[in-house]
Amino acid sequence: MNYRIGTNLDLSKVESNYDLNKNQYDNCEVDMFYRLRMEVWIFIILLILGIIVLKKLISWKV
Repeated sequence: MNYRIGTNLDLSKVESNYDLNKNQYDNCEVDMFYRLRMEVWIFIILLILGIIVLKKLISWKV
């Protein structure tokens, strides 16, 4: 049973069952980490593309 991000997660329940559900909780943390990294990579790529397009537009106007 995997925890889904965005659902109402009772933190006190997770803490009390931490030892029982340690593997599932670790999977949840890993899943969040990878999602965060993916979003960060997408943001960085879009930022670089935006800078390149802006530079081309500026050089094209001049």
